[in-house]
Amino acid sequence: MAILPSLAVPSTLMFRLKLFQCQPCQFHRCTELYLPHQTYYTRTRSIKVSMADHNERSDVKMQIEILREKLKEAMPVSVQEFPWKKAEHIVVDKLLDLAKETVKWSLILFFIFSSVSDIVYTFSINRELIIPIGLFVGCLVADFLKEISQELFHKSEGRDLKWHLLGMYCLFVFFKFTSTWFATLPRVFFLHVANGGLMQVLWHWRNFMEDVKNQQDMSNSNLETS
Repeated sequence: MAILPSLAVPSTLMFRLKLFQCQPCQFHRCTELYLPHQTYYTRTRSIKVSMADHNERSDVKMQIEILREKLKEAMPVSVQEFPWKKAEHIVVDKLLDLAKETVKWSLILFFIFSSVSDIVYTFSINRELIIPIGLFVGCLVADFLKEISQELFHKSEGRDLKWHLLGMYCLFVFFKFTSTWFATLPRVFFLHVANGGLMQVLWHWRNFMEDVKNQQDMSNSNLETS
């Protein structure tokens, strides 16, 4: 009779293990039933949050419009009738003229100081004869580049010449900085070639600005006479 309890215990354990093995399948099914409800809840919540943000932004824009209207009404009539757009155009034109003058004088000052330093360096190494030769070659190169640019861009208008001259100026400045990689004699020669090119470009720039000014004066005089 003592053998029967010992045989009953393993059978009950095996039955419980089989029941436990079936539990993950039920848990997986429960997750499958629960997850779609969770995703639907998150989607509806995100939609509600986005609608709330849109409503808040529209309210802020409405408040800004109301505040602007109140400020406009509080201003005097003289301030409201002032031509603000015309004044804005005048200020922009003045700033552009100031920027042009700043660029022009910066280019001139760079040419002056760099040329003086190159001349002093040339005199210090006793190579004075290179100065006129380099300047002459630089002027010839500048004239040649100008003719080439006008031939290549002959369809462009006359006012675009200033951009061609500005590009030539930048080219000579680049040539001036790269000439420092050479030996002493070639470096001095190329420095003065660059100085001659810069000088000729500035001369062409001066003539171009005078031509533009004369054309403007002629157009203004024709308008006054008509």
